[in-house]
Amino acid sequence: MSLTCEHCSRIAIYRISYKLWVPDVKSLMPRAAQKANELNVSGYMSIMQCGNAVSGEFEGTLEKLNLMMAWLEQEIPEDCDVPQFGAEQLQLKPGYDEFFCC
Repeated sequence: MSLTCEHCSRIAIYRISYKLWVPDVKSLMPRAAQKANELNVSGYMSIMQCGNAVSGEFEGTLEKLNLMMAWLEQEIPEDCDVPQFGAEQLQLKPGYDEFFCC
């Protein structure tokens, strides 16, 4: 007799917050949304009041989150500040169904 538990087969979902300073926020947002959809990363990206920065959260597996963060770092021009990423937080359940910009 084989015992299996429901939570043993679940995929671990993590959440990371971030803040990026970029000169062209409006062109970054659709590209970031497309990349998040390709990687199956959910969450959001929002323009900050200053107008040349975005912040938000990503949710996904650690592997996918690392790929998304690496992609964002490549998209930021060298003369901009280094992106700030928060610590990974394990989630009991996903908080987002998709990635969106606002």
